[in-house]
Amino acid sequence: MKLVDVTLRDGGHQVGFAWPLEFAKRYLKVTRDISQIDFIEIGYWKQSGKFDGRFYSVDEELLELLASGDSRKIGIMIDFHYCNKDLEAYPSADGLAPGLIRLTSRKEDFEQALDFLSRLKSHTGALTSLNIFNISNYSRIEILRAINLAAEKPPDFIYFADTHGSIDLETQGADFADYARRITNVGSEPGFHLHNHTGKAFFNYRLLGELGYTITDGSINGLGKGLGNLALEHVVTGTEKIDLLELWRQYDSLFEMPPSPFGVITGTFSTADHYADQAVQLGLDIRSFGSFVERLEVSQKDNYDRNAMLRYLDESSGIGDQ
Repeated sequence: MKLVDVTLRDGGHQVGFAWPLEFAKRYLKVTRDISQIDFIEIGYWKQSGKFDGRFYSVDEELLELLASGDSRKIGIMIDFHYCNKDLEAYPSADGLAPGLIRLTSRKEDFEQALDFLSRLKSHTGALTSLNIFNISNYSRIEILRAINLAAEKPPDFIYFADTHGSIDLETQGADFADYARRITNVGSEPGFHLHNHTGKAFFNYRLLGELGYTITDGSINGLGKGLGNLALEHVVTGTEKIDLLELWRQYDSLFEMPPSPFGVITGTFSTADHYADQAVQLGLDIRSFGSFVERLEVSQKDNYDRNAMLRYLDESSGIGDQ
């Protein structure tokens, strides 16, 4: 099973993507020597709008600082909705290009995203991956459409991201095994990014190989968006993880992953983490939050509507006044 370390990229959500540079350099020095880790994803490439941290807008200067002349194990992510679509904004194949570029895309942009990813592969010489996020709210028809579109210009990997941490591969394994076969047949390797909102990340990881998946992700202490990811320390085995654990000990304050009962609710109902953050800010109790989340349409679950909770509270208040 290939392994992508997403501590710096997905874990960046917990620190505003503002990793101390000296720490990041030490982190790369330790992880690039771990044979079980195939790629270390360091952040997003030249994006803006959501975070001010440097690792949300990785550029050539930061890549060179971290790569130390060898970028083969370094990965970056881009979101097609936000990313720079000028190929010249990316390192060329004859320069210091990352070894892996992963692109996330909304379903309505798949055709354009796959075309861009194909051109990006030619320009950079990097391995490429289409990452389909919010997979728990996709229909079978939508998933098959994505795979069929990718068949025209197959990336090296096609990834499913369990963004809301709600997938159970014990009960849904037959469907995902079928998708893995289809991905393999189009010439890509199937991958799975596991979140842990409902405590299933490691359980699902143990099933990936038999379902046909060849690559997955992990982060120290499961650090990541919402309630986090598959824990890297549970996946890297043997003495190779000793230096990694020592680095965690030295920088333990950077790896805090706060629990959230609201995050368990969003995972249970396959809903965006932003609603959990909003519920905390508004002082909702869990019962009210659960009732609100159950009422959301699928489109609202994946696309945060900051006014939906306010409307719900207004309606609930009106009912109470009658």
